[in-house]
Amino acid sequence: MTPKVIRGDTLCTALLLVTCAVTATAQSAYAADLFEAHDVMEAYLDGNGDYRLTWRVNDTAVLFVLEVRTRGYVGFGISPKGDMKNADIMIAWIADGAVNVWDYYSYTEGRPKLDSHQDWRVQLGYENETHTVLAVSRLLNTCDESDYVITDGTLKVIWSFHQKDPRSAVDFFHHGYTNRGSKSLHLIGKSPSHEELPRDTLTWEVRNNNITIPTRDDTYYWCELFKLPEFGGKRHIIKWEPIITERNLPYVHHVIVYACTARHVASHLLDEGRQCYFNMPETYWECNEPYFGWAIGSGVSPFSLPKEVGLSVGGAGDPRYVMMETHYDNPAFHRGVVDNSGIRLFYTAELRPNDGGVLLTGLNMNWTTLIPPYQDAFTAYGHCGGPCTAEALPKDGITIIGGFVHTHSLGRKIVARHFRDNKELPEIMKDYGYDPKYQEAMLYKRPVKLLPGDHITLECTYDSRERSEVTIGGLSTRNELCVNYFVYYPRIPLTTCVSNPSAASVFAGVGIEEFWPNSNWVKKPPSNNVTYWGYFEYYNWLDEKKIERFQHYTKYGEFWYVCETRGRNKVENADEVNDFYPIINRPLEPPYDICNPPTTTEVSETTPPFDVLPTDDARFATLAPSRSTPTMVPFSKNIDDKSSEHNGRWPEAEPEQAVGRGKPPDTPLGDDDTEGSLNVPHVKSTTFPKAINNAVYKDISGASRTPPPGVILFVLSLVPVLLFR
Repeated sequence: MTPKVIRGDTLCTALLLVTCAVTATAQSAYAADLFEAHDVMEAYLDGNGDYRLTWRVNDTAVLFVLEVRTRGYVGFGISPKGDMKNADIMIAWIADGAVNVWDYYSYTEGRPKLDSHQDWRVQLGYENETHTVLAVSRLLNTCDESDYVITDGTLKVIWSFHQKDPRSAVDFFHHGYTNRGSKSLHLIGKSPSHEELPRDTLTWEVRNNNITIPTRDDTYYWCELFKLPEFGGKRHIIKWEPIITERNLPYVHHVIVYACTARHVASHLLDEGRQCYFNMPETYWECNEPYFGWAIGSGVSPFSLPKEVGLSVGGAGDPRYVMMETHYDNPAFHRGVVDNSGIRLFYTAELRPNDGGVLLTGLNMNWTTLIPPYQDAFTAYGHCGGPCTAEALPKDGITIIGGFVHTHSLGRKIVARHFRDNKELPEIMKDYGYDPKYQEAMLYKRPVKLLPGDHITLECTYDSRERSEVTIGGLSTRNELCVNYFVYYPRIPLTTCVSNPSAASVFAGVGIEEFWPNSNWVKKPPSNNVTYWGYFEYYNWLDEKKIERFQHYTKYGEFWYVCETRGRNKVENADEVNDFYPIINRPLEPPYDICNPPTTTEVSETTPPFDVLPTDDARFATLAPSRSTPTMVPFSKNIDDKSSEHNGRWPEAEPEQAVGRGKPPDTPLGDDDTEGSLNVPHVKSTTFPKAINNAVYKDISGASRTPPPGVILFVLSLVPVLLFR
């Protein structure tokens, strides 16, 4: 069958607009119908603006529009590490009036292979003198072992293009080493890129004033106080965007704004600012409620809150002052870098139904968080448990709508597990492809109700194979973090619900039995007169049994809560309370497997099988107009995959070996959370001297308090990405 082809004479620069600059009026209307401004996400995949990706998602399918500066073929796909190995690939081009779209897979760095199960559908395709524009769609889960399941969490998108069309579906030129690349993205959960604002929307900026980044250390935190404007009554912040000089993007790690509750903030407004967490006045410390911000990897894109939530300002009980914290990263110690970064916020008098808030959960990072060296997957556990939620949450609880997770450079996987009454509920969020260089907020597919007494465990898995020394928790980029800023409603006083392992658990995990009286010197086992830091340094972290023991104690051993409200006020009966990993009597039920449904389940006759994609497949109905859409060139089983040599040679392929291709990327590989793999009892703080146990509340420099982790973007928007008009 000859496909219906939609062609245009000029590039449609924005398919999401109501008007689209193509010659044929019908084509213009069709392209415009593909997107509506309120639910479109976009990203430039290359650094030159030559490859633009826009997309929208519903519960079962995704629609991509590729706008690429080429009249040849366009490549797009997903892979575990951003390369060709074990990649799921689509290649498309336009030739002789036909839109060609083919589904491929690749187990090696060689030429991709045609997939026997073709899962892409054409919605639109045309080219002009400079660009090729393609709109294609596929199911999120095709039930094809050679395809990736598109899930929430971070996925590594790969892209390529060539200036020539292929000779056939199996005979195409290598794209070269410049017209290709990869980018981490949230294909599900990314904040939409365009939103219509209320007519009365006003803006306000908070910015640094010519801050010279020091060269004495690779990490530098700068804090400054600001007074909010007179709003004339209660208003809602509905959107914000970063203000960052492009040349300083490599140095600005994050900008985060905290609300202040202290009474004497005004006396410090004339300060030019201070280095954060070092000799700060008490007033600065009491600015501990996260408000909004920006982080590395999210570019200069704005963020919008959902229609049902706004951040309240100008009303009774709302902050009058804020503190902006900027984290600079200068590992090369470049001199003369001056920065004026900040945030521009958008606010309106059209109030939303709910006042939003932000709750910090995870690990209270200090020296008791230890990441052993040489490990490909070591997990740290942070808790927001029953003692804190029972005391601080309202009777009806709060509704979590999104969140932002953060580690430093070693983080590879993050999961927020949810427990209630000794039963494990579905995860609040999970990101098995976490990329520390892509720090962007996630919008959750389903709101999660958190009730008094509920327990959240944040699990952060690290890859420390390139480290030869122990990595401790802390603010420096050389240290590690494990936190999640949950965005929720309605706003409550609670701002911090975190934990840290007890010193007793850490010491027992490495076999320390006794210290010399009134000291940090290890007595048992005999250790040649070293402190516990020296003991950590000389410990055999290459011994798998010792790693297993340490992992067990840091997971199931004792930990302590930090439970605070605005102004760093401690929650009575919850702060500094010890606890243990939840006892699970009813484990998490496995999710429904759409590809292997139970045999007893009746399948509706109106539901087509997954290996058939008819033109009128209802699962695509909300992604494109309800009209006759272009169809892809049909897959031919007579095509010979042994193509002839051509000018663009592909590299020699390694022997094919499928590594985990049958599993979706959100399936953990090899996790074993079964308690009791080591017959080790719970260890309590009474095992060690009081001075050692109290050290859990001191950082490595001996500071009397641990500052709130200086992390990055925490406020995100929840838009109706799953509801389409």
